[in-house]
Amino acid sequence: MLSLPEEFVLIINSIFSEAVLIFPKIAFSIIIAVLILLLIKLLNKFIKWMVKIFNLEQLINSLIPGGLRASLTTLIMMFADLGLLMVGVAMICRIIIVDEQLYTSIILYTSRIISIAILTLIFIISLDAFMKYVKIERKLENTLVLIILLLIIIVLIDLTSLSSEIKYAIGLGVSIGLGLILGIFVFWLLFKDYIEVHIKTRN
Repeated sequence: MLSLPEEFVLIINSIFSEAVLIFPKIAFSIIIAVLILLLIKLLNKFIKWMVKIFNLEQLINSLIPGGLRASLTTLIMMFADLGLLMVGVAMICRIIIVDEQLYTSIILYTSRIISIAILTLIFIISLDAFMKYVKIERKLENTLVLIILLLIIIVLIDLTSLSSEIKYAIGLGVSIGLGLILGIFVFWLLFKDYIEVHIKTRN
């Protein structure tokens, strides 16, 4: 009868033992993921019901001319889903990752990304509501959007794994561009009427 090599048997045993150790973690992670998805589904239904009961969409439309570009229900569900996903990711990482330092760094990095995403959404929504409320001109609207995008880029640069010199160079370039845009914007805002009158008189 042929016998398997001892090294092969050791490899098979090590793989089997690793699988036995990992399987409960994977099973718990799958259970948590399913529960989070179910919670998201239930929470979204509850949010839709609440918005409908209290007529929040009509309230927003009455306060902001034309309403928001995205529905209030979608925005609330987006923020709630991001929060639940963050909790789910934290729980799954806690189960799978043994190293405390690695777990902490992953959670911190993920939370920074999600917080930036949430702040970006808040900036965009607030800017959209402000522009619709005060009925800002199209040129001014585009300028404000560009300023917000540059600010977001500056924040995102900090998340990258680039060297400090490259980060400094990119940040400096974006900051100079932002300063120039703000300067041109303020100049145009202060001297807009004078420039328009001067152009009309020359024509």
